[in-house]
Amino acid sequence: MKNNVKKVPAELFFQLVDDSLKENKNAIFTVTGNSMWPFIGHGRDQVEIVPIKLSELKKGDIVLFKTPGGAYILHRIMKLTKEGMITSGDGNTYIDGEFSRSSVLARVSKIIRKGKVLRCDSLIWRIIFTLWRVSFPIRPFLLKTILIFCRIRKKIKD
Repeated sequence: MKNNVKKVPAELFFQLVDDSLKENKNAIFTVTGNSMWPFIGHGRDQVEIVPIKLSELKKGDIVLFKTPGGAYILHRIMKLTKEGMITSGDGNTYIDGEFSRSSVLARVSKIIRKGKVLRCDSLIWRIIFTLWRVSFPIRPFLLKTILIFCRIRKKIKD
């Protein structure tokens, strides 16, 4: 583990994030889990989340939300409905289900990778995210192809 990394229990961490958002402050954290791969990598990438008005939610946004069971999830909005939103992780081949819009705590504004900032609202990333979202029916094939490419690239580097 790097010296500049401090592990804290998720409950405490998300309370700190929630407190920052309630003060209308952004928060940055390193992502854990692979459900948002290939766009956000476990332990590799950080995200900056910003407070958002629920009326500003858009299809394609990456949001941090809390499930009725108390789990915190960082996934993309696949569809907005009258009742709420339907979400999925970019690395998932299934839909999470429908959640209330009121469960949203924040929206991801930036992905930070190796010191480079990827703005989620930039035109190029909105296009890429839209293409990824609408390609959901062929996502299993796309994920396998990307994984094979990554493995080949890693072998070439080694």
